Amino acid sequence: MWCFKGLKSASSSPDGASIALALGSQLFIVDAFSGHIAVGPFAGHTHEISAVSFSPDGAYIVSGSRDFTLRVWHAQNGEVVFDPLHGHTDDITSVAYSPGGRQIVSGARDKTVRVWNALSGEALLALEGHTGPILSVTFISNGTCIASGSADKTIRIWDAQSGKALHGALNGHTDSVTCIIPSPKDLLVSGSSDKTIRVWNTQTGELALGPLKGHTSSVTCIVLSPDGTRIISGSYDCCIRVWDAQTGEMVFGQLQGHTSAVSWIGFSPKGTRMMSSGAWDDTVCVWDAQTQTAWLKPQREMTYPITSVILSDATRIVTGSKCGTICVRDLRNGDTVFGPRFSHPSHVVSVGISPDGTLIGWGCTDSKVFVWDTQSQRTFGPFLGHHSAVHSIAFSPKSTRIISSSTSLVLVHDTREGKLSLTLQHQRTPLRQFGISPDGSKIATGSVDGNIHIWDAEKGSKVLGPLRRQSKPTTSIVYSSDGTQIASASEDNTICVWDSQTGNLMVGPFGQQGCSPTSIAFSADGTRIVSGFADGAVFIWDAQTGNVILGPIEGHIKPVTMVEFLPGYAQVISHSQDGATRIHEIIRGQPLHPNDIEWRMNKDGWITDNQSNLLC
Repeated sequence: MWCFKGLKSASSSPDGASIALALGSQLFIVDAFSGHIAVGPFAGHTHEISAVSFSPDGAYIVSGSRDFTLRVWHAQNGEVVFDPLHGHTDDITSVAYSPGGRQIVSGARDKTVRVWNALSGEALLALEGHTGPILSVTFISNGTCIASGSADKTIRIWDAQSGKALHGALNGHTDSVTCIIPSPKDLLVSGSSDKTIRVWNTQTGELALGPLKGHTSSVTCIVLSPDGTRIISGSYDCCIRVWDAQTGEMVFGQLQGHTSAVSWIGFSPKGTRMMSSGAWDDTVCVWDAQTQTAWLKPQREMTYPITSVILSDATRIVTGSKCGTICVRDLRNGDTVFGPRFSHPSHVVSVGISPDGTLIGWGCTDSKVFVWDTQSQRTFGPFLGHHSAVHSIAFSPKSTRIISSSTSLVLVHDTREGKLSLTLQHQRTPLRQFGISPDGSKIATGSVDGNIHIWDAEKGSKVLGPLRRQSKPTTSIVYSSDGTQIASASEDNTICVWDSQTGNLMVGPFGQQGCSPTSIAFSADGTRIVSGFADGAVFIWDAQTGNVILGPIEGHIKPVTMVEFLPGYAQVISHSQDGATRIHEIIRGQPLHPNDIEWRMNKDGWITDNQSNLLC
């Protein structure tokens, strides 16, 4: 369960990857897997947003407000498409796009239904006939007709082009019609304050199924499962119920998780996940659509985004968060091994784990470095010397020293006493990233000018460099497991492979055109390189030729901050600024798309698939 204060309305994107949330007078886009805010706020409305909907292609969002206006936004960046749409004279209660995305329909408490050109914002139709406030609107019959539900207890169907009323009012409900949705085979499903659900034939206006009874209070929202076999309803009774769309029988009942009226329900495209929001409890619940159980226990605070991740021994993962906590999880099942441990008031921006797995180090935004002994539970530090955020952490092979870098320095401290034993600093250009040789004798650094330098890890003297080929700041630098190769990534959109003994360029530059690599790693045998990019893509390259083997592997929506191979070369793991850690399956040279995996969220908030892979 994710908590968002002021949540009033929600809509899921067509691909199920994002959810638009109306929080007061602002809109936010959150990742549907992690609940982390991806885009927003979208600001412009002067009063509370009461209705929101994605366009069919997911590129736009329309919102209706209690300021009597509609606004259309670009979903990627929150920019307005055109000026606010004026016409309603009271609170807007419902909005929807036509299936083709060319029209928008809105309903309001002024008892009117209005139709708009979704591309220009032009007002097309004003439909009048209801005697009470409009509570729900939708397009039906492939967009040729519009249905509206009202507080006058009726449903009306209109021609979407002429605005002509068809059939007359659909009567049957004994209280306000609060929600309506289209259903296959020219059917329409409605929910009402009379606590029932009804299914109508839109061609004849006759009742086809119902009333479906079970809720103990007003029905507030309804949705069809992606395969059309189930009707899911939410109510003021705080419960969600699931019905057979053919027979009307209740399949599952009393799905409980909200502490107030359920205001919205959505599905992932494949139907494996169901999401719901509460009208006044400020929460979004995620449900397993197969078992009909909540994935998460309620929690009353919004989860802080994970800012840094490091892979331990291919079985454990270390995470640092914006709230200053450190946690170690078992990668196979998501179980907590250590933590969560509150480390420091400042944000954790980098984490590292010692080769023997006993020490965890982290760097913070306030320039401090800490070490946590997981056996004795002692914390050492702060280790001082940096003057800005510490964005990279690593341990020496024997775990006796911790190496850290900021925007201009690479520092080496004793892990127990915190004594500063070495400072690597270039006289002309600030150092940016570093990598340690497998035997711990050398440290390779990358600088803001793109040059690579190799240093003696004991004396601090320069051994080799500058290695010149890349022209912009180094974003990542790593040694191969045998220490013979160094790979460097740069903001000039390239990756280079160097001979660590001679400094000669062995392979490259290569990369993804127009996008900079942000993290790289060698496979255990040194024949492959995995890279993450600023656009969220992951690629696998031949380390001997620079040719792409696989990619782009998609899934992340923000820059990748960590990539690693898992043992066996069948999987790579990646973490991104979108807050998600993903495990990518490679089967016969092809990635298994994340949506093809059945994910389930455990009670502690970690999502695992049917192969025990972890998504966080």
